[in-house]
Amino acid sequence: MVRICSKCGKEFPATRDFFHYNGRGELGLEARCKLCANEHNRDYYLKNTKKVNDRQNKYRRANPEKHTACNKAWRDKNLEHVKAQQRAYHANNLDKARAYYLKKKYGITQEQYDEMLSSQDFKCAICKRPASKFTKSLHVDHRHGSKPIHIRGLLCANCNHKILGRIRDKRTLWVGLGDYINRALKEDKEWR
Repeated sequence: MVRICSKCGKEFPATRDFFHYNGRGELGLEARCKLCANEHNRDYYLKNTKKVNDRQNKYRRANPEKHTACNKAWRDKNLEHVKAQQRAYHANNLDKARAYYLKKKYGITQEQYDEMLSSQDFKCAICKRPASKFTKSLHVDHRHGSKPIHIRGLLCANCNHKILGRIRDKRTLWVGLGDYINRALKEDKEWR
């Protein structure tokens, strides 16, 4: 079965692949094909932007749960598209993405991170290697589970994961490691 678009006059199969759904329309489809309907909607929006936005905002305020559910359903259905958009945005806005991550995860601004880095002479707080030697920025070392977040310093990936990552936030291990190192320093004079 075919249907002729009322705008462009072209024939298309009478399916929802070519015509938008319309419960009141003949065959349950719009009279215009999707291409013509989308063009009409785009032109209408450009001519009536404020009116359309006001109507949409009013609906969103009146139906927040429905709006949220609709957005979630669309994101779930188009997950790959959403992830591709997020990756593209992140790649094109590295500074903004980094600033957002620092604020959300650690509660600090990029300026505060830069001040900490400067106060450490632009080096890892443990191994003292310069930050410029690493391909990634220094990690924010913090006490896990602390509210507000307690930041101890900035570390390279090696020190953060291989040294402190094994100790985690177990106070007895920290104290034991400190005692061990202090004892080793006293006993081995060449190690200093």
